[in-house]
Amino acid sequence: MADTGKDYGERRKLNILIMPSWYFSYRRDNVTTGIFHYEQAVDFQKYCNVAVYYPFDRTLEEEMVRHEDRGVFTYRSQFHPKERLRNRVRIFRSFRKIRKEFQPDIIFAHVAVEAGKYAAFLSRFYHIPLVLMEHSSTEVSLAGKVGYYISKYVYERCDYIACCSENLKNNLQQFFPKLQFDVVYNGIQPADIVSDKSQNYRVEGVTNIVIVGLFYSIDIKGYQFLLPAMRQILDKGCSAVLHIIGDGEYREHYMQMAKELGIEKECIFYGDCPRDKVYEIVSQMDFFVSSSILECSGVSVQEAMLLGKPVLVTKSGGANSLVTNDTAIVVDKGSTQALADGLEEMIRKYKEFDTAAIKEYAENKFEISHISRQYMQIFYDLACKDSK
Repeated sequence: MADTGKDYGERRKLNILIMPSWYFSYRRDNVTTGIFHYEQAVDFQKYCNVAVYYPFDRTLEEEMVRHEDRGVFTYRSQFHPKERLRNRVRIFRSFRKIRKEFQPDIIFAHVAVEAGKYAAFLSRFYHIPLVLMEHSSTEVSLAGKVGYYISKYVYERCDYIACCSENLKNNLQQFFPKLQFDVVYNGIQPADIVSDKSQNYRVEGVTNIVIVGLFYSIDIKGYQFLLPAMRQILDKGCSAVLHIIGDGEYREHYMQMAKELGIEKECIFYGDCPRDKVYEIVSQMDFFVSSSILECSGVSVQEAMLLGKPVLVTKSGGANSLVTNDTAIVVDKGSTQALADGLEEMIRKYKEFDTAAIKEYAENKFEISHISRQYMQIFYDLACKDSK
């Protein structure tokens, strides 16, 4: 749906309830998990009244809390994985209070098989329009019969389904040809927040390459192909250093692999970093790489382009659907040789890319306020339809 540019301040402010599938925990100072949903809520506040309802907080001692958390009005309910029936009761009780206090005009849920399945029931029970943002890949969410039927149940009860990439939309359309799916990209914070600009992360005299990818899986991010590809290009005489941002249970595994390949000096592991530090590191690099086997979208790719960086991406689905010939080099996934060839080509060509044009492309496509205005038009259209 097009961004009409209407002044939403002239209309009645809608009450939008965001139901994320993951969010930062109660009383946690370091906000990394769920930061996307938090930033989305903050930006929505320019146009509407916003509350976040996180139904999966495993750190609560109370059944439910209601508080202003870092400037966002937030509800949380207690969740224990083994208490399936009690979890449902807690969610229903919590939502009953939310409906009375906040009076949502729209439920805006994320991911069908997670928060979406509860949002779909609540939407129907209370007759509140449901907008779903889907950013779970079909390879994950529809892998088994249970996931398929949960997704089908949710999608059939949505008033609008937004997919975070063209690739995801096309995949879902194949599974559910009678349903309507649209593309609304993940909204990305402008790339003007940096930490200590005096800190130099570059290694002088070499090509500086960066990847941002959590080690939550041993294989999805493709490090098992990227690190050997680095070994190959170094053996062929390329001078390069790979900066690796991200943490997770398999980080030590790949640090050990770097040692075994003899490239530990050419691989700098930063671990988990706050957003401003990520932007500062990426902004100093020559180009960005995404080596994933599977990506539903590719937030880190979007962020790199917002910083004007050319990107090397694999044909992982979502990530390669975000780029153009003027912003990226695309190679086959799951191949050390393809990545090595791509790295060599990008080392030769990265200076030929127009960084200003890359940044402009990303701002027009992914900047968070642009995406928020798209959603506001969707919300108002549904609210007007519901009131008739």
